This record gives sequence, structure tokens and C-alpha cells, in this order.
Amino acid sequence: MKESKVSTTMGIQGHSMEGCRLICEWIWAGAIGDVYEVEAYCPLSTYSSEMAIGYAPDSPNRPTETPPVPATLDWDLWIGPAAMRPYHPCYHPRKWLAWWDFGTGMLGGRGIHGLDPVMRALKLDAPETVAATSLAPHPETFPPASIVTYQFPARGDMPPVTLKWYEGLLPPRPRELEDNRQLHKPDGTIFRGTKGVMICGMYGTSPRIIPETKMQEFLPNLPPKTLPRTANHYQQWLAACKNGTTAAADFEYSSKLTEICLLGMVAMRTGSLIRWDAENMRLTNLDSANPYVRPEYRKGWSLT
Repeated sequence: MKESKVSTTMGIQGHSMEGCRLICEWIWAGAIGDVYEVEAYCPLSTYSSEMAIGYAPDSPNRPTETPPVPATLDWDLWIGPAAMRPYHPCYHPRKWLAWWDFGTGMLGGRGIHGLDPVMRALKLDAPETVAATSLAPHPETFPPASIVTYQFPARGDMPPVTLKWYEGLLPPRPRELEDNRQLHKPDGTIFRGTKGVMICGMYGTSPRIIPETKMQEFLPNLPPKTLPRTANHYQQWLAACKNGTTAAADFEYSSKLTEICLLGMVAMRTGSLIRWDAENMRLTNLDSANPYVRPEYRKGWSLT
């Protein structure tokens, strides 16, 4: 939106929350040293059946029955650029999230929130490589569980970092976590640094250095709050609209975060390690998978 000078933002509400800011300030102050590995997770099994339904299809296969399209639904419009297929309630409402043709699965629905404080605090840009290990991969739907591993190069004075996304699974329990404590539920993140480990919940909520004895040692030396604070994500964007300023989660920032998540999905679909050329928006080592990056749209939906 640079040309139009429109203030934009993405609905990653945690970006404007206190926890996300504290994570940035603590990591930048060296609270846990140089961060070399991060594990973010969202185990589907911890969600209620109502929430999980969008990420887990009734069946990974296309249905054979063709019920009538509801009178209130324009099916051709709903299908959009995807290849036409008969209407079925296994796609709409809500269950479209789990289908490759329509949704972005849990990595798009939850990972976009969980990886936001990671990208922001560690100043991540495009990954060098992405690889995924998935349970029961299927050509039509997202797998029920995956581990996606990203490798990012050094950025300024920050070293290379490995980022692992656990979808439908929990990461290994940190040995620094006390016996009577649990990881954040239902989602969360573990930052591993050369001087310690920090955990937080989804959106970066409630960051703590572990074990708690380390947190207590850190409290008297908390770094100053250098990032601007705001009441909430919506007010922050409205203020940017009124003042002609840039919102913190504007499209320039959030497009890169989206790119990271989408590359994880390409790795899931291929089951291979992929190498990414961000400048030219293409995979350099697996040309057969580039159609996932630039899919062919259905007639009438082409971009010009």
C-alpha cells in the first residue's frame, strides 16, 4: 500500500499486546542470550470439538454424494479461483479450513499468531530452507499432525536460528521446566538462547524465563519499555488511519509473516526440503512445486 499511502494492518491482535512487546524488549536486552532455536506449537487435541472442526475434515477424501446447494449460497462465487467441484457441507460452512484448495490449515489459522512474536523479536525475514514431516499426508487436506522446520540466516548481530512449528503435537518438554509446571495451553512458544529459555502463550502472552528461579533473578534487571504501547490492536490501527502513520502490523510486515506460514504449507505438500528465493518468489531446488507458489486460477479469476 506504499503507492496509495493507505494505513494497513493484519488481524494479529497479539502484535499489540503487552506480552509481544516484552518478549522483544527482553530478547533484545539479552535476557536469554543469543536465541538459536524456537519451538512454537498448537496441538489440535487440546481444542474443543467446536474449535477443532475447522482444522480436521470428516474425511480427507472428496465426497461422492452431491446434495443441493443451499438457496442462500452462490457456490460458483464461493469456489472462486479454485477448481470447480460439487457443493458439499464437508467444505462449507467452516470446514473449508482443512482443504488445500480453500484454506490454510492450522499453520495459517493459528501459526500466523504464534509466529508473530517470533518474527518480530528475532527480526526474521525469508527462511533459507523449510522442511516438514507430516502424519498421513493427503493430496486434498492438511495432515492431522506436522513438524515444520525453518532455517533462517544470521540477521545483523543475531545468529542463525532454527524455528520449529508443531501442528497437532506438543514439542519435547523443556528440561528447564519444573516438574509441577506445564507448558502454556492450548498453544505456546519456547525460545532457547545461549543463556536461558523463555516460554510464552499464543500471541506472546505471559512470557516467563524458566525455571522460575531464573525469572526471579531477571526481575530486578528488567530492561526499559522502549516500544510504544497502545490500548489494543484496533485502536492502534485506527490511530494510524487518522494520523497517516504506519501501523505496527502493516502489510509490509505481515506479508512476510504470511509468506513464512505459506512456505510451511508448501513443505507439507511436497514432503521435501525446499529452498526459497524470496526476491523472485520461487523455489530453487524443486521446480515441480512452484505451481503451489503460483497456482493456475480457474477461468474468469485470473489476475492481470
